[in-house]
Amino acid sequence: MISTILSIISFIMLVSVIPIMVLTFRGRFQFMQGVLLSAGAMVLSFVASVSSFNKQTGQNIINLVINESFDQIKQTFQALPIQQLQKMLGNVTVEQAQAYQRDLSNALGSYMEIYTLLIPAVMILSMLSISFGAFMLVKVVLGLFKFDVSKFPMFSEFKASKSIIIALCVSLIGAFSFTIDTISAAFLNIAVVIIGVMVICGFSLLDFKIREKVDNSWVRLLIHLPIIILGLFSPLLAYLCVFASILDSFFDFRKLSKKGSEEDENGE
Repeated sequence: MISTILSIISFIMLVSVIPIMVLTFRGRFQFMQGVLLSAGAMVLSFVASVSSFNKQTGQNIINLVINESFDQIKQTFQALPIQQLQKMLGNVTVEQAQAYQRDLSNALGSYMEIYTLLIPAVMILSMLSISFGAFMLVKVVLGLFKFDVSKFPMFSEFKASKSIIIALCVSLIGAFSFTIDTISAAFLNIAVVIIGVMVICGFSLLDFKIREKVDNSWVRLLIHLPIIILGLFSPLLAYLCVFASILDSFFDFRKLSKKGSEEDENGE
């Protein structure tokens, strides 16, 4: 009975994204309000769906998937022939290759614990990314059909506020100050979500600078793709985006605050 109710709630929350999107593009919600409401609905839908599955099976599907995934990676790496591993590492000795194999095997256990701890943040960021991408795609499609989308922000206009920087500092302090694991994990997840948003804001600044030099949208896309791929494999780009986002929140490199003030005056 409970699992059925949860499944219905999950479906309702997922379907509610459509009217939220319609109301946003009709001007009832601000663009980011619509994105956040849609992401929230998808998060609730996901939680209800997982809870329903857990009730039916008596297992925690999230932990089950994580454990099986990391176990599979661990087994695959442990089954790798030492000779092949030596070549991958640059023709190191057998002892060095075996030591590296043991160290990585032990590290995977730590990575799994960290990933399990940050599942709420990963889920929220995933839903935010899906929601944001969907809204931006609808905006582009409406623009192609000659609808007026000028009142909605461009990707190059997203900027982190000073309050977000303060929230990040508070969440990081809370994550490393509390000795209670649950509270510390909650603050850490909040910090990760904020960092994810700041990465987007930093990339938005980069897009703004590219737009100043390149007018063609397809050329900009070709420039963005390798940067995104690099960011997926290297955390350095994410750190740079966060740093750029922090600087932009204080110095307003794009003069977006001034632009917003002018638009408010014109609207009045």
